Amino acid sequence: MLYEVKEGQVLADSRDASGKGWWLSISDKNNLLFQMNDGQTLVAWSSDPGTLQTNTQHQASIIIDGGPNIIAFVTDGRFNDGGEHRQFGWGRFSPYFNSPEGSSTLLLGPSMSGELSYLRVFDRALMVLEALTSQRFGRIE
Repeated sequence: MLYEVKEGQVLADSRDASGKGWWLSISDKNNLLFQMNDGQTLVAWSSDPGTLQTNTQHQASIIIDGGPNIIAFVTDGRFNDGGEHRQFGWGRFSPYFNSPEGSSTLLLGPSMSGELSYLRVFDRALMVLEALTSQRFGRIE
């Protein structure tokens, strides 16, 4: 739950001292912004604008598929399709992106006004239906 939706709040951060790694923050459009950096390439994609509200429990799934190099968001049981703000609900990243590996320590809520109650990381890209199912029922095999 976010007590305040304010640009720049970091919800999760795995960056090392050189800036390599991935992190999740809040952008200026009241939405989530996922970024990853391999030391040469910065990748960024956000959920649809206005997906975050204060004092509301949110669920977010970030699907990162290294096969077709696609990032997509599912928030609060809805695939972020871009709406009126962009043509597609997914974005591509460079095939030359090496790895999001950063620090061996993951910081949770280092600059967050609220509570992060649950985080789950999968070792594969989920299908959108799996992300929706996980948000609704909390189970993925």
